[in-house]
Amino acid sequence: MRKLFFMNKIATLFIYGFIVLFCFTFNACKKTNLRLENALAFAGSNRSELEKVLTYYKNDPLKLKASYFLIENMPHYFSYTGHVLDSIKAIKANVDENGKLSDEIVNALRNFDYTDLPKIYDAHIITSDYLIENIELAFEEWEKRPWNKYISFDDFCELILPYRIDNEPLENWRYIYHNKYSYLLDSLYTGSDVILAANTVGSQLRTEGFTFNRNLNLPHLGALFLLKYRVGKCVDSCDFLVYVLRSLGIPVTIDELPFSPDFLTGHTWNVVLDTTNQYVPFWFIEKDAIRTNNKYNDGRKKGKVLRKCFGIQQEPFPDMKYDSRIPAYFKNFFMKDVSIEYFKSNFSINTGKTKEKYIYLGIFSPQRWVAVDIAKIKNQKATFHNIEQNIIYQPLFFNGKEYYPTGYPFMLNGDSSIIFTPNKKELEHITVTRKCPLYPRIINHMSKVVGAKIYFSSSRNFKHSQLLYHITDTPTVNINTIRFKSPIKCQYIRYMAPDSLFVEIADIDFYYKNKPLKAVDIYESSYEGQPPSNELPLCLDHDPLTLFLSRKKGSYITIDFGKEVCIDRMVYIPRNDDNFIRIGDTYELYYQSGDKGWIYIDRQKATTDTLFFDGVPKGALLHLTDLTRGKEEKVFYIANNKQIFP
Repeated sequence: MRKLFFMNKIATLFIYGFIVLFCFTFNACKKTNLRLENALAFAGSNRSELEKVLTYYKNDPLKLKASYFLIENMPHYFSYTGHVLDSIKAIKANVDENGKLSDEIVNALRNFDYTDLPKIYDAHIITSDYLIENIELAFEEWEKRPWNKYISFDDFCELILPYRIDNEPLENWRYIYHNKYSYLLDSLYTGSDVILAANTVGSQLRTEGFTFNRNLNLPHLGALFLLKYRVGKCVDSCDFLVYVLRSLGIPVTIDELPFSPDFLTGHTWNVVLDTTNQYVPFWFIEKDAIRTNNKYNDGRKKGKVLRKCFGIQQEPFPDMKYDSRIPAYFKNFFMKDVSIEYFKSNFSINTGKTKEKYIYLGIFSPQRWVAVDIAKIKNQKATFHNIEQNIIYQPLFFNGKEYYPTGYPFMLNGDSSIIFTPNKKELEHITVTRKCPLYPRIINHMSKVVGAKIYFSSSRNFKHSQLLYHITDTPTVNINTIRFKSPIKCQYIRYMAPDSLFVEIADIDFYYKNKPLKAVDIYESSYEGQPPSNELPLCLDHDPLTLFLSRKKGSYITIDFGKEVCIDRMVYIPRNDDNFIRIGDTYELYYQSGDKGWIYIDRQKATTDTLFFDGVPKGALLHLTDLTRGKEEKVFYIANNKQIFP
C-alpha cells in the first residue's frame, strides 16, 4: 500500500511537472494565474516574501501548487491586534474551575467589540520562512501517515495544509503541537485507521480537559493560547482539535449550523475525512468519532450545515458576489454548504410574479426570522435543497436592508409538508401552558425529584420526625404547590434524596397564611469533612433557574427556621428551564399571516399556570411572548387541542 502511495505521487508529480514545463518559465506561469497575481499585489511591500516561497518550490510542482493555494487565498485572512485584546484574553484565561468569571468583570466588558480593533493582514507580514516551514511539516505528515494515501491533494490542501483557521493570531504552532502529541500516533497507536487515530488523540485531550466559558466577545483565541489554557467556547474547542490533528497529518475541519431553532444560537463540531471519502463527525469533548449513517446528532435541530474551508468556494449562483441585494452572509464563499451530508429533503415554492431574483429561508427567533438558505427564482418557482425536517421555515425576501416574509411558513414532515395558512373564518379557543417545548433534557432534570421525601421535626437530629410529603412522580409544571389539611408545627425540615440520586432542586419554600417562612440556616448532610456548599441558599431564593446540586447521592438538606413555626403550604420547584406560564407575568399571543407578518391576538396577565385564548385562526402558526421576563420562545401550532412545538 505504501508503494502504491508513492506510485500515485510520482504520477501526480509528472502531471504537475508537465504543467510547469508547458508554462515555459516560472514568471510566465505566474501571469496566467490572476488570483495569484492579485494576492501578490495585495501583499504590497511584503510581496518579495511570498515570491521567495514560489521561487523556493519552483522545481517541486506539488509543493509549488500548495504554495499557490495558500497565497491565492491569503488576502482573506487577518488577525485582530491590540493590548486591550491581550488583556481580555488574559482575563478569560483565569476563569474558575467551573468556567465562570465574576459578574463584575463580565458586565464591565459586555460592550467590548473586538471588530473595532485594528487588523493585520497575513499577506502584509507573513514571512517566507514561516510558510515554507508550514508547507514542509504538512507534507511530511501527509506522506508519513498511512491513511493519507487515500486523501487527494485537494483535500490535503483544505484539511491538513492550512497555517491558520480564521482570525486568530498568526503563530508558529504546527511544530509545537506536533512535538507535544506525535507520540500518540508514533507509539500509542500505529495502525492505519484514521478514525481510530483521531479517537486516540481525542481520548488523550479529554483527559487533559477543556473548560467552557462563553463570556467576553473575542475573536478566535489562537493555537498557543488554547494549548496553554484550554478554555473557551465550542468553536475554540473545535479549533484546538484542528491544530492537534492537522499537526499529526489527520485531515480535519469544522462544520457548523448557522442557527438552531432549539437553542436560538449556532453550534460547531469537528469532522474527520475518512478513507472512504466520508466526513465523520467528531466532538472530542463528549465522545469518540463513530462511523455511522446517522450524522452528528446532539439533540440540536440544524436546518442547514456549513463547512469551514481555507480556500474560496464556488459561488452557488453566478454573479452573486456583485449583487448588492444579496445579504453579505450568503457571500462568504469560504463556507461550503454541506447539508446534503446531513439532510436529503427538498421543498419547492411558488413565488408568483416578483422582481426579486432570490428567495430566502428563515428559521424563527423571537426577534426576527434568521435566514439560513438561499434559492434562485426561475419561472416563478424556487427550490430549497437539503433542509432538515420538522423545523418551521418562513420564506423571505430581502429588500437590500432587511428581510420580510413572503407566503406562509411551512414544515416538512416525512413525504408531506404542512403549510400554516390561518383560517380567519374559523376561530378556536386554545389552552397554552408553555412558551417553548418541554425538551427531554428538561423532563430528565425534573424527574430528579422523584422519590424524594420531606420530613419535619422539632429536634435537630430528627430523632422524632414525621413524613411531610413524598414526591412519587415527575412534576408536569415547574411550580408545585402542596397544601396541608391542617397546619404542621416544626422547627426543622429535611429534604432527603433517594440513594440513587443527588439532591437536585431549584427551590423548596414554606408558607403559613400566605406568608413565606424565612429560614435562619440550611445545611447539607456532612461527609468526609468537606465544607458546606456555597450553593445551598439557591434552593431558598425563589428563583426557578438557580438550583442546589448535592455532592453525593442519597444526600439530604436540612432547613432550620430558628424556632417552632406553623406550615400550611409547601412549594417545590424541580430543576427546570422556567418556560412554563409564570403567575404574574404578562403575555401576548400572535399568529403569522404570510406577507402581513405577525398579527396580534390578545394580551393576558397570568393568574394561573395556564392561559386561555379565544379568537385564534385555525391552522395558524402561533407565537407566545412573555413581556415580563425571559428570552426562550418558540413558535407552535394547535393540533387535537394541544400545543405542538416542532
